[in-house]
Amino acid sequence: MRPVSDLVSLLGLPTGAEELFEQALTHSSLSDKPHYERLEFLGDAVLKLVVAEWIFQRYPGLPEGELTKILTRVVSDATLGAVARELDLGSFLRLGRAEAKSGGARKVGTLAASLEAVLAAIYLTHGRETVAAVIQRLWERELAAAAAAPGAENFKARLQEETQERFGTLPIYRVVGGEGPLHQYIFFVEVEVEGQILGHGRGASKKQAEQAAASEALTALKRTS
Repeated sequence: MRPVSDLVSLLGLPTGAEELFEQALTHSSLSDKPHYERLEFLGDAVLKLVVAEWIFQRYPGLPEGELTKILTRVVSDATLGAVARELDLGSFLRLGRAEAKSGGARKVGTLAASLEAVLAAIYLTHGRETVAAVIQRLWERELAAAAAAPGAENFKARLQEETQERFGTLPIYRVVGGEGPLHQYIFFVEVEVEGQILGHGRGASKKQAEQAAASEALTALKRTS
């Protein structure tokens, strides 16, 4: 379990006022300590407000329906879980013994809830401008992907939702090789779900290869449902 100050520094914030961050990283399985559920409530509202204002200003030509699709995807538990994984948030979580043994630090719902609580802690400790800047930095890639094709088929998003619902975890993608000259390079990617390689993909970019791998993994999961 890593110290809270490490996460605060990772977020680019000054250290020293970390009481709320400690609470934001504490699961309810530690019943003798303040946990993240109240902060999660506030953080959910802060995230939606910041992202809604962000996309409203950034994409003035998009109609309400497209803005709603982008917002829904960007603030989903699947996206929150992906952002939390990039931060290695699970290594900071304070969990009861049983919850830790059951893999609580890897559960998408837990990661998403704690990340929302962390956003609330930033908002309450450092203010709206600071939390907006953190959200825009952490969610920039997810926003760009959602805005590029808000209504398009997204096998990675579907696979995240499926693995979250079934296992409470996220798929893991790895680049396992490639071939061709630099201007025509082809990436090879595999995706792991619950310790098993369920899909392989290839593409002219890592994103394309990951989408292909996710599609294959979805097919494999359907066979076991």
